This record gives sequence, structure tokens and C-alpha cells, in this order.
Amino acid sequence: MIMKSKLINFFRKTFIFLPLIYIGFSLIGQDNDSFLLELIYGIPFLLFGIYFIIEKNTSLILISILYFSHMVYDYLNGHLTNNTGVPYLYQEICLLYDLVVSLFLIYCVHKKNLNYRHNFF
Repeated sequence: MIMKSKLINFFRKTFIFLPLIYIGFSLIGQDNDSFLLELIYGIPFLLFGIYFIIEKNTSLILISILYFSHMVYDYLNGHLTNNTGVPYLYQEICLLYDLVVSLFLIYCVHKKNLNYRHNFF
């Protein structure tokens, strides 16, 4: 139970890094001009990342939905931004990470054995 709580805190507090990594990749790579697009598409994830850092009592469903939505972004990133700085297979690895985290959080909600709010929002 303590381990799950620590994992959830980790996933909550590190959510902000998901868009920051793509923004960082936009600063490298040959003829890479995707910084503005990565920033625009990353704003919702950045704002929620800031919210998750500030707010300690956040909905696991909300976090899970956002990890799942970031998985969709991982899949579409190459078509949306043409970010040439993204390393080979990074999008696939990130997509898998987001899926595993999202499913883990849904599992935690289903078990209802943590001291977090288990409502939808």
C-alpha cells in the first residue's frame, strides 16, 4: 500500500516532464523548427503538471486520463510537429510508459485502497 502511494506520487509529480522532454528535443536535431509547435501542444500537459505538483489531493482518474491522452499525443507527435530531435524509438517507449501508468492508476482506483480521492474530478 505504501509502495503504491509512492508510485502514484511519483507519477503525479513527474507528469510535467512529459511535455518538457518533447520541448527539449525540439531544441536539438538538424533543421529542427518544432519548438513553437511542441510548446503549443504541450501547454495543456504543462498546466496539468503544475496543478499536480501544487495540488496534493488529485483525482487518480484525472491523472490516468491525462496519461492516456499523452499516449495519443506520443502516437501523433511525428505528424503534428515533425520534431527531428526525438530519438529513435523514444515515442514508442513513451507511449508504452504512458499506457502502463494509465492502467496502473485505473487499477489503483478499482482497488480503492489508497487515501486519495476516488471520484472523477
